[in-house]
Amino acid sequence: MTAADLVQIDHLFLGHPRCGSAALAAGLTQAGLPVGHEKLEAAGMVSWWHTGFHGRDHRFVKSSKSFPALEVKRIFHYLRRPADALPSIQIENEQNGRDNNSFRHRARVIKQAYGVDLAALSAPLAATASYVLWNRLAASLSDAPAPILVEKPDFSIVSPDLHAETLPVRNTTQKKFGVKKADHDLEHFLTDAPAEFRTAIEAAEALYT
Repeated sequence: MTAADLVQIDHLFLGHPRCGSAALAAGLTQAGLPVGHEKLEAAGMVSWWHTGFHGRDHRFVKSSKSFPALEVKRIFHYLRRPADALPSIQIENEQNGRDNNSFRHRARVIKQAYGVDLAALSAPLAATASYVLWNRLAASLSDAPAPILVEKPDFSIVSPDLHAETLPVRNTTQKKFGVKKADHDLEHFLTDAPAEFRTAIEAAEALYT
């Protein structure tokens, strides 16, 4: 791949699916930074998919016919609170008996990067492992010292001139899948989780307290 093959963009925001990517894109755009939700706009893009298509030196390989290969100036990580995210992630994972593009993409990348096979895990543990490891990968690619917290966003991480309000609700589980997410508490997802996953979930929760 040469420089001529790359589309240069200013901002790319990475995180986990069912974790507010659409709301973040809308909120940033309203604040004056026009970014697209899984599509390119003037200032860049919010795309959980691209967490799994990273390359070296801020380069992101072509992920599909919908996305060109990218060279990004600045990369950020966005994070949703685990207690809110995990029930939604479990529903997305289990769609069509896990035979869906989202689960397959994450399972492939996570197994390659961390040696963890999501397909071999129970539904609660697969949701937990995906949340922890996909966010770990997104955080490792970010240039920022801290993530953008979806439930209490601070856009000064991106620019001191950007001011965040509460993000608009977009693409709810009910809207996307036609079902309400179950009212599971964190222990539902942590009962069989290894210590490193429990520690990561507790650390993410602590960011909101």
